[in-house]
Amino acid sequence: MALPANSPRRVPTTLKQLIEQTPAIPSMSTAVLEVLRLAGDPDSSASHLADAISVDAALAARVLRLANSAYYGLPREVATVQDAVTLLGRATVRSVAMLAASYPWFDAEDEATAECNLWEHAVGVAAGAEVIVRRIDRRLADEAFCAGLLHNIGMSVIVRWAADKVPTLIQFSVQKKLSFHETEKLVFGYNHMEVGSALGADWNLPPRLLDCIAMHHEPSKLARTSLLVDAVHVADYLCKALGIGLGAENFTIQVDTSSMDRLGLTNPNDLTRVQADLMSRFRSASELLELT
Repeated sequence: MALPANSPRRVPTTLKQLIEQTPAIPSMSTAVLEVLRLAGDPDSSASHLADAISVDAALAARVLRLANSAYYGLPREVATVQDAVTLLGRATVRSVAMLAASYPWFDAEDEATAECNLWEHAVGVAAGAEVIVRRIDRRLADEAFCAGLLHNIGMSVIVRWAADKVPTLIQFSVQKKLSFHETEKLVFGYNHMEVGSALGADWNLPPRLLDCIAMHHEPSKLARTSLLVDAVHVADYLCKALGIGLGAENFTIQVDTSSMDRLGLTNPNDLTRVQADLMSRFRSASELLELT
């Protein structure tokens, strides 16, 4: 199959080279990894979480700013990280810390990532995945938010090399009737799911989050079904359909109907309500786009 005439061959030819050669490649701070670990440990305390966040001054400052935002609607001002953990709860603190840590990966001041609206899309999918999962198992809602934030981390690496080639890739996708990630694989030899999964593995992210990064376009290929992967997949689809960031892929959006079935979204009325809730949650999250 012929490639586009101006295909981005300057992009590193192997995934390993891409990871090694990308300038300012995203990284996960030790503090955030510790927060993720502690939030999933039933024996950890609020003090343990607060101490883990406070080790990283920049992270602590962002967590406090986010905790005081209207999005979380706390009844009083949050003055300390300990207050944030106590008032928000352990699970929500995990998503707040991830939100605070993720912003630099999709920095709107970076011309390449801004062009594809990656940060807006990440927040939209996070809000959407949270909305979808909350209907089924509220205990997983904050984890779904984290998964939504991280699902496209690999794209933030690829666009640093090929943002100017995205229109060509879209055109090629449409002509060959391929999805965008299939076109990436054909042109680059890897796609953003594989890039993100490699980064997440390097960071020792929990397996359930890695699944969401690696399989958010192909949820039915997982050996075992995953509520989180299904939710991120459908939230990703809905955000693209609603025009929430990442316009690059809007020409090739597809949804796995099996995911819709597993999430109980076969009734059009249910899907309409989810879309409305997603948009409402995203609008309230717009404040977070500025706070981080």
